[in-house]
Amino acid sequence: MHPQKKFKRRPGEFLALSLPSGGYGYGRVLHKLMAFYDLRTDELVDMDRVAASNILFVTGVHVTAISNRGWQSIGVRPLEDEFQQDRKFFRKNPSGHGFLIYISKPTPPNAYEEIRASAGECKGLEPLLVWEPDQIEQRIDDHFNKKENIHLSHYLGHLADQDHKVFH
Repeated sequence: MHPQKKFKRRPGEFLALSLPSGGYGYGRVLHKLMAFYDLRTDELVDMDRVAASNILFVTGVHVTAISNRGWQSIGVRPLEDEFQQDRKFFRKNPSGHGFLIYISKPTPPNAYEEIRASAGECKGLEPLLVWEPDQIEQRIDDHFNKKENIHLSHYLGHLADQDHKVFH
């Protein structure tokens, strides 16, 4: 018996994701992260149509999302400059005092920087999470169905709870 060959995605690869309520959402593999597009279609479209769409969010995904054979490749092209830039996220400070802004560097693989921040400074940033494939599909589906995503709202609630506090 031969071991199963490891399934890998390449930076710049466009993926079509089947959404829970039907249709397709779209993502793109970056270096360490994935970008997801503000595009939902009933039929698969080509990568040019996806690339012309706005970015909905950029986040970390679990390795099973990258290797998920259910996320269909629709093409690959080199990453544009916008995807070669640092990305900022927020997370609660493990010390219990305020938050941290986590700056993910595109390369090398583990490069990052963290700075202390208030809840206000974290507004508009994506929470630092590693999403499971089904959570990504549900989040995109919720966006297009104008529903609150329970996973995202849980983390954004941390900011709202602390918005009136000042941390030193």
